[in-house]
Amino acid sequence: MTNGRTKIGIIGCGDVLDMYMSSSLAFPTIEVAALVDNDPVNLKARSDQFGIPGMNLDTLLSRDDVEFLVNLTPPAAHAEISERAFAAGKHVYSEKPLGVTLEEAKRIVDSARKYGCKLAGAPDTLLGAAHRKCRQLLGDGAIGEIVSASAVFMTHGMEHWHPAPKNYFQPGGGPVFDIGPYYIAALVCMLGPLRSVSAISSTGFAERTVTAHGRNHGQVIQVGTPTTYHALLEFSSGVTASLSMSWDVWHHGRGAPIEIYGTEGTLVVPDPNMFGGTAIVRDRNGHETPFDSSQSLLGAPHWKVKDKYKLDREIVLTNYRMAGAADLIDAVRTDREPFTSPTLVLHVLDAMESILVSARERHPVTLSTADVSLPRMPSEEDIARIVGN
Repeated sequence: MTNGRTKIGIIGCGDVLDMYMSSSLAFPTIEVAALVDNDPVNLKARSDQFGIPGMNLDTLLSRDDVEFLVNLTPPAAHAEISERAFAAGKHVYSEKPLGVTLEEAKRIVDSARKYGCKLAGAPDTLLGAAHRKCRQLLGDGAIGEIVSASAVFMTHGMEHWHPAPKNYFQPGGGPVFDIGPYYIAALVCMLGPLRSVSAISSTGFAERTVTAHGRNHGQVIQVGTPTTYHALLEFSSGVTASLSMSWDVWHHGRGAPIEIYGTEGTLVVPDPNMFGGTAIVRDRNGHETPFDSSQSLLGAPHWKVKDKYKLDREIVLTNYRMAGAADLIDAVRTDREPFTSPTLVLHVLDAMESILVSARERHPVTLSTADVSLPRMPSEEDIARIVGN
């Protein structure tokens, strides 16, 4: 740490790097000191883009002044990279999913424990202002006793905007493993741990044609994994929920990504893939009370990008993707578990894997982590400290 700033290294310089670098500006206690990528041409371009030294992994792991790493490599590389980092005495924040299977993820957790390092993992959107507000409203009884919930993510995939979407349509991809972590983590953090799931799946299109600009424009992808899932979720509390995730839908009329239903009303939850937004409580008579989060920490829109689904317009997102790394740093400094802890990440991965197994084998699946004790969620004081206020 120099002048109050903690140096971190980022491994993997794909498309997601842009949002991490934009987000890092919101955390004055963090300095991105090194970039690593296995493509030397891409590494040089990214190093020049951000003015940050590029280097190989061995060089980064040997640096004594960098004790925190952010693992943005493809999921299949997460285990190898994270385990090498732990062996070098580095703490790791990993993009989702932590591992390609639950067993692999458990091995990563065991490796962190073996070397005395801390581990945290995406999604970190649960730290965002909107989702903190939703948890507060539920805890305050704003909609009475929680009865059930529903969550929906339905688009027509990403081949029209992602320059390299092939792997998303192969085994290990699909909407549950790509977008599912955000929705499932949000539900778990509001409703508690899951007990069991029951799911069905289908594939709407046998082929996908890449229309996004770039080196893969015009490529025809043979789809090798289901692209629509419908799951019924049973929580240990007795609350039930439905979860629909699809890349086969051109349009739908569902406005709210998540709704929580209670004995006294409904809570409309903003996009769990973002940190901000407006939560809405609808009472028995349909009267709406909005709760804007834009003035709260990790709630203000700040990142201007092209709309993925309407490429002719720009939108401003509330996307603080470096929050998880900041949480990890604070967890090490204050000797606590990160809020995006291995316990939470493993439970979410267990749910995702169980949905796939249930859909494939056509029977309900009880989660192996159903009896987990989830970590406490952050207070406003925690967030202020993490952000550096």
